[in-house]
Amino acid sequence: MGKGRRCKCHLRRFGNANDLSSLDLDLRTVGDAFVAEIKTIFEPWQLAEYLATARQTEPFDSDIYEGEDPEYIEMERQDDLRRSAADLLLVERAKEWLLEDGNG
Repeated sequence: MGKGRRCKCHLRRFGNANDLSSLDLDLRTVGDAFVAEIKTIFEPWQLAEYLATARQTEPFDSDIYEGEDPEYIEMERQDDLRRSAADLLLVERAKEWLLEDGNG
């Protein structure tokens, strides 16, 4: 498996770990161990390169909902916006944890 694909798989795992916030876990401790593992596998430039475009998606296209109820289209647009915001926050957190110089 190529380094880019491995990076993507590990960052998905990172994202899934952060989705477990409802569980009674100390995610920062789990996160520290995971971040240390990732930093042993990838060079900082590889992480930076991947995170520069991670989870980027196409803009919402209401045209694909041709003939649908406008309320339904608006709900889909809002859901897309929420997913995009969550993805942005995840990538920013990954940048903080994976690209920081200190123990943070």
